[in-house]
Amino acid sequence: MVALEDLPFSFVESVGFVRPMKHLCPSYFTSFICDKLYGKVSQKILELLKSFEKLSFTSDIWSDNCSEVSLLSLTCHGITEEFERKMIVLKAEVFNESRHTGENIAYKLEDILSLWEIPKEKVKCVVRDAEGMKAQETVVAAITKCKKMATHFHHSTTAQDELANIQKRFNQKPLKIIQEYATTWNSTFYMLERILQVKESLCLYVSTNNKISQLTSEEWMIIEKLIGLLRPFEEVTKELSAADVSISSVIPLIATLEKIVNDLDSSDEHIGDTIT
Repeated sequence: MVALEDLPFSFVESVGFVRPMKHLCPSYFTSFICDKLYGKVSQKILELLKSFEKLSFTSDIWSDNCSEVSLLSLTCHGITEEFERKMIVLKAEVFNESRHTGENIAYKLEDILSLWEIPKEKVKCVVRDAEGMKAQETVVAAITKCKKMATHFHHSTTAQDELANIQKRFNQKPLKIIQEYATTWNSTFYMLERILQVKESLCLYVSTNNKISQLTSEEWMIIEKLIGLLRPFEEVTKELSAADVSISSVIPLIATLEKIVNDLDSSDEHIGDTIT
């Protein structure tokens, strides 16, 4: 029912679903869903995984804003003998480790691979991008200020309302400040982009509030340059993250990025150190 009608998973927790199920089939979830259905589906997935000659994996870590927990997922990609692409989400689980280090991530991924009887030899590489935003001190300082701004608004609904009211006074659409997450580099891009979008309203808010620091003219310039530098990477990331992307797209996209980076003004003191 949930799959066919495209209903949210929370539907099975609603009174309208739980009440009749208690009368019709009290052990529906424990005996059918948890035991029989899961067992049958997992067995088919195991057989499918073993039928793949080669396996590719994608993994992601993100933060759930509602429950305020970090989640880790691992997705397997393979091609059948009929040359049909298959994508299987092997697991998505809470990742509560305080530090998202390579060691902690590898430990979790190894557990998931072991659960599905996949030898580590089939995993060729793991790519992390969380540390990609390190640059010279002035760039780091500007980003740090932006992070503090985002945290300030994220933790205060009053501050969000004040900023929204200022934007309305400027006849602007109210936009919230986007918070950066260390596990996804493009969240830094989205944060900087949004802060630049609300620059006028933000400057007025900061001028009457001493809880966050005002960005200098040089820092605003750095933010503009960083957005221009990171936008092509964000577009390529979205392109390569699509469900129907092909490996044939990788080389042209990487070549495009290289050309864009080579065409940048490396003599600029901010851009030069950032792309090095």
